[in-house]
Amino acid sequence: MRLPTTLLGRLRAAPPRLLAPSHEWQGPCRLQEKLLRQAVLSYDPAEYDFVGAAHEIFGHEHPLGSLHRAPVEPWDATPPALRRGQIQARVGAAVSKQERKGARRRAWDFERSESWKRFLEVYRRFVVHWVAPTLGGVPLLYQRKPILRVVLPGSVAPTQMHCDADCYHDSNELNLWVPLSDVAGASSLWSESAPGRGDYAAFEAGPGQAVRFYGNRCRHFTTPNDTERTRVSFDFRVIPQHLFVPPPEHIARVSKHSLNPGDSKRGYYAVAYPPGSAEEAVVAASGEWAPQRSVTLGAQRRAWREGIVTEKGQG
Repeated sequence: MRLPTTLLGRLRAAPPRLLAPSHEWQGPCRLQEKLLRQAVLSYDPAEYDFVGAAHEIFGHEHPLGSLHRAPVEPWDATPPALRRGQIQARVGAAVSKQERKGARRRAWDFERSESWKRFLEVYRRFVVHWVAPTLGGVPLLYQRKPILRVVLPGSVAPTQMHCDADCYHDSNELNLWVPLSDVAGASSLWSESAPGRGDYAAFEAGPGQAVRFYGNRCRHFTTPNDTERTRVSFDFRVIPQHLFVPPPEHIARVSKHSLNPGDSKRGYYAVAYPPGSAEEAVVAASGEWAPQRSVTLGAQRRAWREGIVTEKGQG
């Protein structure tokens, strides 16, 4: 599905957010050319049961695409992703002063819920055992907490046109966008197929599929959801560890994320080592979500870098 010209014009004319100027984009890109091409990949939804985990989070037995038919609960009993979707679609009560004051505590409680922990367990297995092999089986930096999104019918456009480089992300970063309900057209995410091409089209996918795209440079956005379908999806970003370059100090200060894994155990990225490796066994046994030491290349990382860049052509 292609974007109507009139809507594209309005998106381009929208007031820009506070974004990084292009001369501060983090480059150059050293990813393989084939990884920069948009691809819809399939995984086993029984092995990685994100749909079941999402049902547990939302407490809704019907298909996730009809989540808008679920009874509206009080804000402090509603998962944050669903509550954001309700606000964007003007469903339920208006945001009160009490809700504004309690939102951070509600998010804190949700992230410690058993249902979210189970979702993260599936997510981490997915990254280690499915995502990493599709990228050559190298150690990956991956987004520690995926972003769970709910877009209800009647919602405003939740995401303005942007590329992730605007937010100071590393140029060797790839996006994975995973729908948990069938999506197309206005219920989906729109992107150009290559940087600067401008051939915006909506992703068409469903449960058991993941869209990999170069969101670091490809502009992407959403439109108002004028369909009768709810979109439930999650997305995250990954970087082959040997290609990661810590951001300069001034960028680290202005970014809203801690983009250097060595900065904090609560940083934006965690590390996924190859399945069966000694490092992965240690991380899995620790129960921690991959608290990461500095990614300065030591002997082991230098070996990875030389072996992968030279032999597999990721230079």
